[in-house]
Amino acid sequence: MRRSPARWAWLLVPVAIAVLASILAWRANAPAVSEAVVPGDRVRAAAEGLATSNLWVADDAAGRLTPEQQDDIAAAAAAADPEVFVVVWTSSYAAGYRSPFDAADQIATLTGRPGQYLVVGSGTDMADESFGVQVACCASSDMTGRLDKAILRYVAEVDSLGPDPDSSTTSGYWGGPVSSTMAGVLFGALAFGGFMIVFGIVVLVVNGRSRRLSTKD
Repeated sequence: MRRSPARWAWLLVPVAIAVLASILAWRANAPAVSEAVVPGDRVRAAAEGLATSNLWVADDAAGRLTPEQQDDIAAAAAAADPEVFVVVWTSSYAAGYRSPFDAADQIATLTGRPGQYLVVGSGTDMADESFGVQVACCASSDMTGRLDKAILRYVAEVDSLGPDPDSSTTSGYWGGPVSSTMAGVLFGALAFGGFMIVFGIVVLVVNGRSRRLSTKD
């Protein structure tokens, strides 16, 4: 007895699931397409300052670090691997960015120098962002105590962690386009395996029932 083509068409289901899972994983990792955000003067000033130094202190935060402390931080940040770029300013949520992390991202993009960007705001507020390189793990966000010591502690931790050679610079949860695609393939393979197990059980049940009915006849 010839099997109906529609019956075999079910085998295409896991293939479709694998393709869909790959697409969804890639879309989740791909940079979001959103309206262009024009960086404000504050972000532009920080990026211009970091073009020639690893530390930029805004006028509204000038008294938070002495000249000697600034020199120590700039030297340590430049010597770190990856380099660290530090911005110190007074926190503001009305300066052309939604959050300090958006500010860090804008500053890194405008500066264009690969490294770890640290934005220190008022009190213990901080945000960081990688650009062109990924740190092997998350550096400490502890900004308590003396500000210069806290920043130097952060720089030292980034330097000790070092760059992660296996991480994409656009890594999302699945670690970049290649890894996200592999994750989709893995999900598809698991879905295919599960489907074939269920399909096999159904075939055995149907065939067994057919044999019993034919025996009775």
